[in-house]
Amino acid sequence: MGRKDGFDLIRCSRCGTVFTTEFPDNSEPLYEDLYQRSRLDDIPNIVQTRATEIVNSFNPWRGRGRLLDVGCGVGHFLEAASEAGWQPEGVEIADSAVHNLTSRGFNVHRGFLHELQYSSDLFDVVVASEVIEHVRDVDAFVAECVRVLRPGGLYYLTTPNGAGLSARLLGVRWSAVVPHDHLQLITPRGIRTLLGRHSLVTRQLFAEGLNPYELVARIRDRELGSGERVASAYTLNTAFGATRARRRVKSTINVALSVTKLGGGLKIYSEK
Repeated sequence: MGRKDGFDLIRCSRCGTVFTTEFPDNSEPLYEDLYQRSRLDDIPNIVQTRATEIVNSFNPWRGRGRLLDVGCGVGHFLEAASEAGWQPEGVEIADSAVHNLTSRGFNVHRGFLHELQYSSDLFDVVVASEVIEHVRDVDAFVAECVRVLRPGGLYYLTTPNGAGLSARLLGVRWSAVVPHDHLQLITPRGIRTLLGRHSLVTRQLFAEGLNPYELVARIRDRELGSGERVASAYTLNTAFGATRARRRVKSTINVALSVTKLGGGLKIYSEK
């Protein structure tokens, strides 16, 4: 596909997933620095509102009320789940994020999921939001998520769409292509194949979101950094969420993007 930041990028001829041919030495400091500068209080209201909507969609899978957020970051899913009456737990590798969340009373463990040795079939819902693109061994990661999930439970994950409109138009200049951090950008076909290997049934798959700022920047021969991409996405979401009419427009756009699988982000509901 090309080369960026010293890494070769390859596209799978079967499913279209983009991946790197080598791994960075250690990416943990990236997340440590990020969460030293970010707290739950810093999250825009629209993001927390969306997290609440997503957690409410988990109700059909509520059994014992246990939810695990893998890579919980600043904790918007933990906050939403706690307010909705779940018993949420988090897993995170960044010490600063763990400290921030435990100081707020959340049950968060520092480390990688496989290191924590949870009992099997423990959780009703396992969330992995914007995590799998950072993982070296995606099969081992998904297998561990499935192991701790009860039969009939929900595995909810989100990740950038390696086959979305931005990926197609921008190629290696897409801001989600950061090979020192995002080790793979999975496509709808790729994620279905991956989850199917672990006997997960995909119930819903959405491909939503489009950032016109990136497309305009490309026309101007400029590339957005990851921070700019996130900030501009927050701005767009806040603008579209301001009125009922704008929310309807956003919903219509997302339906079209999802049907065509051209949205910038994948959201998958899969069941064990």
